[in-house]
Amino acid sequence: MLNNSAPCGAGVAARETGVSRRSPHAQVVPVAQGSSRARKLECGGVSVVDVVLPGGLQLPAHEHERATVAIVLSGSVQTALSDQRRNQTFPNTVISLPAGEVHANLVNGADSRVVILQPSAAAIEGELRSCARLLEEVRHCRDYRAAALAWTVAHELAAPDDVTPLLLDGLAREILACSARLNAAQHDALRPRWLLQSLELIHARFAASLRLEELAEEVGVHPVYFSRAFHAHMGCTMGAYLRGLRVDRAADLLASSNLSIADIALEAGFSDQSHLSNVFRRLRGMTPSGYRAQSRRGPKRK
Repeated sequence: MLNNSAPCGAGVAARETGVSRRSPHAQVVPVAQGSSRARKLECGGVSVVDVVLPGGLQLPAHEHERATVAIVLSGSVQTALSDQRRNQTFPNTVISLPAGEVHANLVNGADSRVVILQPSAAAIEGELRSCARLLEEVRHCRDYRAAALAWTVAHELAAPDDVTPLLLDGLAREILACSARLNAAQHDALRPRWLLQSLELIHARFAASLRLEELAEEVGVHPVYFSRAFHAHMGCTMGAYLRGLRVDRAADLLASSNLSIADIALEAGFSDQSHLSNVFRRLRGMTPSGYRAQSRRGPKRK
């Protein structure tokens, strides 16, 4: 049976009793182990990594030198812990593992894309000490805000420039702060069930024509209340949220595929290339063609 949550006291108990999580039989490996592509940058005491894990990849029991916070952007990754718990991690899910936590991984089906943050011990003891409990426990919960920030991290790593380290430093800290503040039970308590259902539907259908009225009816909420509550919980309108998802998808395809921009526009849910260009420029500050060129040049050389 898959366990989709973790006891919040697990990490605290290990710390207080002095029990080590390390195993003499588990190999210490980098988080990009087995990946088909990895982009990495160290900034502000946090290692920021964007990896693509090929479908079918199996990583036997291993551990990481640093505490790890991973946000799944696409695909599905199963994490099996040494105490027999298994977490099935889907898109928009955050899982944290303490340093030395022995676990195994299996990538189910298609390739999975994951953004991973690994703070250094010095950073955890210093500026990130308020996130220490998160980094000493196994946590597993859905967090759309952290996922949206992680997509921005992935796109920044795909097209870095001289400002990238500063931007990633801020994004990494914001993701860690969001993840540290809420656990899975608190997320469910703060967000009504209909909103969680709506978000699932939006993420599944964002490339299709999706009207607020139809979605509100599907989840059993009045459209006016839906609109107000969505904005209150998510900090933006449903339309703005949809545009962000579509631009994220377009940016991913621009950086990783050879599709024409017109085809990418349709694939991402825009009416045509002009529509994509206008929205992309407004949200990303550059044209789709400029983003594609920058993402393939790689980092600027000083």
